[in-house]
Amino acid sequence: MASNFRDASVPVTVPTSATITPDTRDPAIIVLEDRFKNATDLEVWEHCIGGRRIENIPAIADDLANHTIVVCLDCEHWSNNTDETTEVGIATFSRQDILPVVANGDFGDHGEHLMQQVKFYLLRTIETSHLPNQNPESRGVDGNRFGQGRFVTFAEARQILTDLFVQPIDCIPGLTGNYPIVVLGHDVGHDKNNLKSKAIAFDMDPIGTVVRYIDTQMLARDKGYWMMPKNEQIGLKRLVEELGFEHSDSHTAANDAGRTLISAFQIVLGGHSCKKFAFKTMKQVADDLERHSITNSGEGLGGAEKYCWKCGTVGHMKADCRATGLYCNECAENGCEINPGNEHVTMHCLCIANKKALVRREKDAAARALKRPKVKIPTRGGFHSNWGRPQSRSSAVRPSGPLPRRGGFPQYYGPPGGYGFVLPSSGGNPSSTGFGGHGGRGGHGSFSFGRGRSETYPPGRGQRGYYQD
Repeated sequence: MASNFRDASVPVTVPTSATITPDTRDPAIIVLEDRFKNATDLEVWEHCIGGRRIENIPAIADDLANHTIVVCLDCEHWSNNTDETTEVGIATFSRQDILPVVANGDFGDHGEHLMQQVKFYLLRTIETSHLPNQNPESRGVDGNRFGQGRFVTFAEARQILTDLFVQPIDCIPGLTGNYPIVVLGHDVGHDKNNLKSKAIAFDMDPIGTVVRYIDTQMLARDKGYWMMPKNEQIGLKRLVEELGFEHSDSHTAANDAGRTLISAFQIVLGGHSCKKFAFKTMKQVADDLERHSITNSGEGLGGAEKYCWKCGTVGHMKADCRATGLYCNECAENGCEINPGNEHVTMHCLCIANKKALVRREKDAAARALKRPKVKIPTRGGFHSNWGRPQSRSSAVRPSGPLPRRGGFPQYYGPPGGYGFVLPSSGGNPSSTGFGGHGGRGGHGSFSFGRGRSETYPPGRGQRGYYQD
């Protein structure tokens, strides 16, 4: 799927909305989506990473469920004008990629061997590649730590995403159509809407292959790690820190997607022996995974390895540009004085970008002036209440999906301290009473990881799974 580019100017294209609307959706996809809706985020995520399968999947979708593909997404925008999309980070793997590791039984420290099956990609949008990083806490794309970055136009990004979400099933007896997609994100609805409503104009819903959206904010709640009121969601930086590693060079799309995915693995593995008896710290594992993602990135999803936002051609970077006689219509019209080395083509004129940003700020200011202030009702945050009881606070958030039952009684999961997030033990290695705790003390007490019926990959001894006490 990788494209070969020569040194040539990139045409400016006007992005249009994606119009992939199948006449009919695959009945098996519809059935699987319906079944996944009735499970929690945590249960679906465990299924996706080769753990316990979702139970009672109708026969029409039972085999298809073994072939889910996870696509983790993050979008980034220019801080001076968030209408300008600058990057898309992608992390992806399939359940079939993970099952051999589960069958072997050696997950590696903190699940490192599981996470090594993931591929990471960074798409840098050509039309906005000239917009400078203005986040003092991040190096922007220069600080990317996951996979290899590629330059793509908005239209190319849209096609790459379409190809990720439309993957035809081939050479699997008894299965046809497309692979079912599970979308993972941190505040996943935010990135989904940004992809749809901004320049890339990618709408994943009409494609018809998505069977579930999973949010790490809900995973943290499902596992009982974060019990603050609904309007107080945990941020990615806080989640990463509580799980024992670092979120350096944040707000770089592939970094955010990578840390979102690592966090999802750590949440579901809380209490597992691969964490309890790890030799490496969680930070060491995360750092090693970053290096592994770069050296094993493969050919990529497409795009150009190098692009110059000075002369507007692929094949070299701005620092290596030797172009002369560059002309910008906007700067010529405004009479701008351009210092040597700052010459550029009209497509990459910062004056135009700053004008758009000013219009956006004025629009936002007008909207705020018209907006009535909301009256805030004081709440007492963090106490893990028993959802559904009369004395429960309306702001408490129960786990996604229906409440699981053990012996006929709903199970309520909450942190032992009852307020906010449960701190992990040193090194990000959760203890039984913190992360991944036993029943009622911070986690799903007696779930089995990796347990399930025989699937496409032949199960070995380790496939039967591990059981928490």
